[in-house]
Amino acid sequence: MQGAAGCAVEQDLPDGGQQQTGPDDDEQAAHTARVPRPVACSGMAVLRSVAPILPTADIERMQHHYERLGFAVRIHQGGYATATRDGINVHFRWSPDLDPSRQAGAIYLAVDDADALQAEWVAAGVGDTSDLFDPGFGVWEAAHTDPDGNLIRFGSPRSP
Repeated sequence: MQGAAGCAVEQDLPDGGQQQTGPDDDEQAAHTARVPRPVACSGMAVLRSVAPILPTADIERMQHHYERLGFAVRIHQGGYATATRDGINVHFRWSPDLDPSRQAGAIYLAVDDADALQAEWVAAGVGDTSDLFDPGFGVWEAAHTDPDGNLIRFGSPRSP
C-alpha cells in the first residue's frame, strides 16, 4: 500500500503481525510477518515503540496491582510511573479526581499465548480478567480491567 507521499506503508494483518507492501515487496517477503518493518521513505522518522499513558487515582495501588500482573513498576517524581514487562512499557499519570466512567484508558497487547496470560492474570487475583473469546477476526482474546477502570485487552492468533 502506498501513502500520500508515494512511500510504502505498513498494514495490519489479522494475526497481529504487519506486512509492508510497496516497491521492495520481494525483499520484504524474506522477513516474517511478525517483524515490524519501517516505512520505506527517506527523510521520515522511524517509529520504534509506543507507551500508552493511563490515569491512576492511587499510584501505590496501581504499583501493587501491576506488580501482581508481572510488571516491574517504577515510581517517578511528579505523580508519574512506568510499568514494564517483556519490553512493553505502560506509563501512568496521577489523576486524583479520576472518574473511571469518563477518563479511563484502554490498550491492546498482542501476545504470544492469550490462554497462558489469561490464566496467569486470573491466578494473580487482582482486577477483573474476562474469559477468553473469539471476536471473529482470527484472534483469541481476553480483557482485564484495573482498579482505575483502565481496560487492557490482549490476544494471540487463533490456531487454524
